[in-house]
Amino acid sequence: MTFASPWHLLLLFAVPLLFWRRAGESSAPRLLFPAAALAAVVRPSLRRRLVVLQPLLRALAFTVIVLCLARPQQGSDQAIVSARGIDIRLLLDISSSMTRTDLAAATRLDVAVSVIDRFIESRPEDRIGLITFARYPRLVSPLTLDHDALREFLRGVESVAGRSEEDSTGIGVALAAAALRLREDARRTRIVVLLTDGEEREHAIAPQDAADLARAHGIKVYAVAVATHSGVFADELRALAESTGGRGFVASDARSLSAIYERIDLLEKQEIAEARLTEWSDLYPWILWLAALLLLAELPLDLFYLRRAP
Repeated sequence: MTFASPWHLLLLFAVPLLFWRRAGESSAPRLLFPAAALAAVVRPSLRRRLVVLQPLLRALAFTVIVLCLARPQQGSDQAIVSARGIDIRLLLDISSSMTRTDLAAATRLDVAVSVIDRFIESRPEDRIGLITFARYPRLVSPLTLDHDALREFLRGVESVAGRSEEDSTGIGVALAAAALRLREDARRTRIVVLLTDGEEREHAIAPQDAADLARAHGIKVYAVAVATHSGVFADELRALAESTGGRGFVASDARSLSAIYERIDLLEKQEIAEARLTEWSDLYPWILWLAALLLLAELPLDLFYLRRAP
């Protein structure tokens, strides 16, 4: 408990003055009578005893009023917790090799879309964007909190045609594009989640150079290699991710791919800010009722039962 206006408590020093003044008034005789020795043995009446109660009630009422002026308050601490989401750029390989069905009955792309869809659903506070890539990256969705629209875009993703001009794997260019789009807001945590099933085929930007660009802007990369039998490729992808502070993973089937995205979800939790707020509630209205009751108790005594002759 605290007082909003503690300086009013100085008025409590006036309470003894009330007793002193009242005692002085009581000692001064109002009427003079001849001395009577027998009066000393007479027991004081109830009225005489209640005379002490009157100034006591008045002093208590004054004390309570002073406490009301000081505004006693009771505080309760409350935690204000707010979630501040992070920025996630999803990179999804859509080269023709993603149409293979070695992960499950569905294609690699269908499995990846299903897993990524659940990942998006589990992170409602994050701004998430999607870039697909084969030879060239293509922005499907900018960073957005409209995850329903994002998931619709994701479900509409298709692989490029086999043996077409675009059917290749440009990891470096796609990663560089993601890093450049994420570098704008350095106040937020930013990550790239890259999923690919093929080795780098384009050399316009080396994957490690793109990873260095991401690291320079404080962006972590999580790289997922899907159904690859090349240990060298998986090791390179893992080293690329770890150079940015991220992690590299290898998914051999649908279950392991789902587990990887769940792991990334746990590694990159939302930023939680907690503040303590003290809410103060005034207690003086209740104390004021006490002062009123004390005054009401003292008033009849003063006007009627304990009224004195002048």
